[in-house]
Amino acid sequence: MFAVVLDGKPVGIRTVNVLLDYPGPKYKRSVFVNSGHAFNLAERLNKIFRTDAFKVMKMTFGDIVTEEELATLREYGQVNLAERHS
Repeated sequence: MFAVVLDGKPVGIRTVNVLLDYPGPKYKRSVFVNSGHAFNLAERLNKIFRTDAFKVMKMTFGDIVTEEELATLREYGQVNLAERHS
């Protein structure tokens, strides 16, 4: 899996229809199985925002977690699971 990131954090791309408030904002994909799609999106975002800060991160670890584990991690401020593998 490949994610487009900004400052090491995955980006969430939101689109809003200004004419209609319904159904609300839509989120575009920023994590891809194919690396080419991720690089294309990062390139487009860098061009739009005139920067080179958008990068592609390869997601290599695969911890299986439960909702309860994530709630506990959030409670103690340890949501970043990547730190466990450093």
